[in-house]
Amino acid sequence: HWEKDGEEIDDEGSKYNMTEHDHIDQRSDISDQRRLVINDLNKDTDDGIYRCVADLSYCPIAVRFNVVIEKSTKDQDFTEWTAFSVCDKQGNRFRFRACTNSNCIDRYGIVYEVDTDTCIDENNELL
Repeated sequence: HWEKDGEEIDDEGSKYNMTEHDHIDQRSDISDQRRLVINDLNKDTDDGIYRCVADLSYCPIAVRFNVVIEKSTKDQDFTEWTAFSVCDKQGNRFRFRACTNSNCIDRYGIVYEVDTDTCIDENNELL
């Protein structure tokens, strides 16, 4: 389970998503991955100490994470969006933007973004 500031986090609301994924790490014997996603980050309420606690049969183990929320620089790190493409046969159009920061992979895990929009109006006709 996950804790924030010593209290167990409830994942039944929309604030937190806790997932487990099978994942094989080639460098170690780790066979799965646990992830905590915090939605709608807010510096005032989400700063704190987070812990992932594993309840093992012999003894509990906890890993502690100090989380400090910083203002995103994503708008400064990415170029402006391109114009939308022409509509494809499925009624979609696309636009792109690239990351110009040298730490894009480390910071965002990507070097470009794709945005999709529909080409169908409220009458279900192609624009």
